[in-house]
Amino acid sequence: MKKIIGILVTSLLINLVIPIEINAENNYNPLNGGWLEERDGVKILHISGSNYEMGYQHGFLLKNEIEQNYRAIFNLDNGEIYSYILNLWNNSIKNYIPNEYINEIQGIANGSENSFEDVVVFSIGFATFLFGLDCMEMSAWGPATVDGKLIHMRSYDVPLHCKDPESGRYIQENQILIVRKPDNGHLSSYASFAGDAFSKGGINEKGLAISCESSPCSDVTLNATWFSCRILMVLDNASTLDEATNIMTSSRTGSSNYIISDGNIPSAFVIEETANYSYVGTWDNEVESSPPFWEINNVIRRKNFYINPTLASTQRDFYNLRIYFFLDPIINDDCNWFITWRFYKTLSLEIEDLWGDLDLNNTMDMLRSIYRGKTDFILNIYGRLGLNPFSACCQWVAYPETGAIVISFADDSYQAQYNQLHYFNLYELNETVPP
Repeated sequence: MKKIIGILVTSLLINLVIPIEINAENNYNPLNGGWLEERDGVKILHISGSNYEMGYQHGFLLKNEIEQNYRAIFNLDNGEIYSYILNLWNNSIKNYIPNEYINEIQGIANGSENSFEDVVVFSIGFATFLFGLDCMEMSAWGPATVDGKLIHMRSYDVPLHCKDPESGRYIQENQILIVRKPDNGHLSSYASFAGDAFSKGGINEKGLAISCESSPCSDVTLNATWFSCRILMVLDNASTLDEATNIMTSSRTGSSNYIISDGNIPSAFVIEETANYSYVGTWDNEVESSPPFWEINNVIRRKNFYINPTLASTQRDFYNLRIYFFLDPIINDDCNWFITWRFYKTLSLEIEDLWGDLDLNNTMDMLRSIYRGKTDFILNIYGRLGLNPFSACCQWVAYPETGAIVISFADDSYQAQYNQLHYFNLYELNETVPP
């Protein structure tokens, strides 16, 4: 229950339906600027224009995939969670979502011929409320990397068992790479699920990268801007590390960590948030060296827990996560703190082995090796016992300064760490034109 409370929930608004008309006189068509391509099995959604137009393009071009994803998720529920999420939206969350993103939700609904409510519940509720985000992230720069360029790494981890009962298709098969260019915002790219109105992390043309993971705690509120909406606001609007940090700390729900990187400086901040507290720091902040945690020069990394002692007190009884090796089976909590600690420790040791030589490819190789259970015997044993701690839906590593990104996606048979790597560049994707 702590995880459910800690991860909050979601979205629907306004039954005001914006009519869609293609006006022959002024050639207005909300699909102008939106198109879909496929490269090596990866669907790339290009959207541009106003928020409503981008939403409509998203919904129209991915109508079948959205239907499958919505059925897959809503099939897990007898209606109670769906109603609960909408109630939370109507009573609080909707008041903190900027109007342009509400318009985008409406655009997805109209384009895909789904209800506004369905888009809201999926966008805010499906992964975070039902499962949590058991992810892992890192940023490294300067002497930690082979050429001094900043590298941002992220594994997006959610359970991979959600299947559309009609088509038999899993939601991870309907992942997409979005190339987004708002009329009044920055070009960006991020991986997403068809039908999700917000973002869990990506890069923008200003050299910024952002990612997140859940960090369940007791100090939460719904009277704040939903975390994945804030992430999209960063991609759309932030040009500097300070601007991005201000967006992420100005209206906090709680129960999340973020890493925000600026490839131009280069530098990165980690943000830990609860409703009433936040911690913003970089690698040499003394908080990063609070035992049993330790700093690594020019590297920030996070798993699903707080390191700041004040914030940590809102989520767990014992600060030292190592002792949960003995306590997890007794406490019977929703969170397996020892395994999250083991991921942090394993990632840290692997980073130290590669420190000074990190680049796009060996950082991805490191991430994939960790998630294959090759680098830590305890994680390997958990996997062999069927207590699988690895559930990578999507993994990516980027040079935000240059727009380069390497990414892999899970499918119906394999998790992301076993599947093909795909190489893209934000600027090249933006210059691509429809056939």
